[in-house]
Amino acid sequence: MKKKLLVISALLASLTACNDDKATVPENNVPPDSTSEVSQTATPETSTTANSAIEEKLVHRGKMIEKMKASHTLRINNQEFKLLSETLEKGANVFNKQLKETGTVKGTVVVVTTAPSLSAEIIGQKIAANTFRVTPNKGQSLLDFYNDLTKDDRYSTVELEVDYSPLSDAPAM
Repeated sequence: MKKKLLVISALLASLTACNDDKATVPENNVPPDSTSEVSQTATPETSTTANSAIEEKLVHRGKMIEKMKASHTLRINNQEFKLLSETLEKGANVFNKQLKETGTVKGTVVVVTTAPSLSAEIIGQKIAANTFRVTPNKGQSLLDFYNDLTKDDRYSTVELEVDYSPLSDAPAM
């Protein structure tokens, strides 16, 4: 039985792999039997418009990839992020290396305090017991604000809020 299977599989392999026929492709690079989106009667303007739209998408995607290569790596929320924007601010795009997800910085920080209230210099909104959503003061960078909070012993947990909702033009990793 094994010999029959071996002979049959060898025969099938030789029949499918050894094809001397050369497929001919016309000058317009469309095989004669294939169906394609661009018809033989397409006007030059139509194909030029389609080509420019494709080129535009490729250029945009290439720019996003270049941004990712040249970006800064930050340690936020005990995870590594690549900053895809110029600065860490509300609306900045970041890539979480552990989750392999692109997200958008919301511009707020959630803190859990060891006391029932915030210190006087911080503006925030209570969202749970000893938990507040805080924002940096005007003129203060979000990264500096986050780093100051992480160094303060009055806060047991400090997390920068990142929205991981899907982005339409996010680069695939």
